[in-house]
Amino acid sequence: MANSYFQFKEFRIEQEKSAMKVTTDGCLFGAWVASTFEDKTIGSVLDIGTGTGLLTLMLAQKIESKFDAVEIDENAADEASQNFQNSKWAERITLHHLSIQEFNPSYQFDVIVCNPPFFNQNLKGQSKSKNLAIHNDELSITQLIQQIDRLLSPGGSAYILYPPYEMELFIAEAKHSGLSLNSILNIYDIVNRPSIRTMVEFSRNKKITHSNKLVIKEAEGYTEEFKNLLMDYYLHL
Repeated sequence: MANSYFQFKEFRIEQEKSAMKVTTDGCLFGAWVASTFEDKTIGSVLDIGTGTGLLTLMLAQKIESKFDAVEIDENAADEASQNFQNSKWAERITLHHLSIQEFNPSYQFDVIVCNPPFFNQNLKGQSKSKNLAIHNDELSITQLIQQIDRLLSPGGSAYILYPPYEMELFIAEAKHSGLSLNSILNIYDIVNRPSIRTMVEFSRNKKITHSNKLVIKEAEGYTEEFKNLLMDYYLHL
């Protein structure tokens, strides 16, 4: 029987009730976002659709900041709350059980992260939680961009993870909304295959766009790039 949790070096993710479990691309995303900051002290971070709380905890391990994590699903919010309270960074994290559209803080955020649902017009299953987690009915690309525009501070950065096709749509629409693409990282499972995920950084300020790629596996196992990015998180790296 598989574990109901995922153990990292400095925290544990309980995920028995949550529809979306810990994934390799989610872990890569959190580690990549954390690696982009030269200044490890940041005023405020917002995690849109925190799920189990994975991204918030990965960033809290590396960054001195106040975190707000928003989650609409009750089961996921319960487990995220448990994961936050059991971590060494609990006093810096606030969980909000509501939709991002209902979230109305009195301040904007220096960093926004989101690993959003992306299935569109696909056949749904019977699990309401799973449908919320993977289908974009409650948070479409347009809605996500609107919320980023509303909640991102003038000098802030937003980090998003999507599959390649959905990311193309997101990038095109975000540019029309006045957001500038600063960094892009394409993820490949192995070499000579199409990319499986795309990670981006946007801000309100135009900068030179940096484009890179990361391959997860090679014949001998994980690539050095993968191991270097996740060595502070994964137990066996």
